[in-house]
Amino acid sequence: MIGVSVLGATGSIGMSTLDVLRRHPQRYRVVGLSANTDDERLAEQCRIHHPDYAVMADELAAQRLRERLRGINGHIEVLAGTQGLETIAALPQVECVMAAIVGAAGLVPALAAVREARAAKRFVPGLGHPIHKVTDPRTPVLIKIAEEEGLRGPHLRLFEAIGRVHPQVLGRTLPLNGAGTCGAALADLGLPADLLRGFALLARTAGLLGHVAEEKRRPIGMDVYLNVEHNAEYLPPSE
Repeated sequence: MIGVSVLGATGSIGMSTLDVLRRHPQRYRVVGLSANTDDERLAEQCRIHHPDYAVMADELAAQRLRERLRGINGHIEVLAGTQGLETIAALPQVECVMAAIVGAAGLVPALAAVREARAAKRFVPGLGHPIHKVTDPRTPVLIKIAEEEGLRGPHLRLFEAIGRVHPQVLGRTLPLNGAGTCGAALADLGLPADLLRGFALLARTAGLLGHVAEEKRRPIGMDVYLNVEHNAEYLPPSE
């Protein structure tokens, strides 16, 4: 089970994230939640998701949250301030951190999470595309199709929200790539997350069949072969 901390849980991105996590209880466990000053909403989220830790922006808000959490099942440790954010971002049982805090307040815990992942030699997922540096042309088309079909659900909306706010955390803008958009859209269809790579393979297969059909109509295979055969220069391996 993947441990998750959500920084900025009471904002729109944080709430969308928790909605996604709630749909996959066998795959994800909420370890830490944080909020700025909305102790009432964070207390309700704690009652639903039962995290190990909850963090408020300052000690006064943290004390209000402790009062609200009295009597709930299980122990939730309530922390305060930047140090509390760093704690829940770098916990060893946390494999994924949603840094949904906009601006400089979210930078420190996000960096702590990245450093922790690198130290543990875990892959740090990100945005971007090796070719499409500004915009992946597939992404808006996929989002438009989902909207037209009434399937623009919490996974896709969460992915879009990440695209809107990540420059404030990373300091640069990376495009939402088509693969991530497809994954979010397919998850909104209720498909198991473990099978989504299989759908990507099916898409590649369709593309390969398209190439085969095009070769039958307008063959260029022999031209490519002859061009290589007549123009390639053989270089022996260097000693």
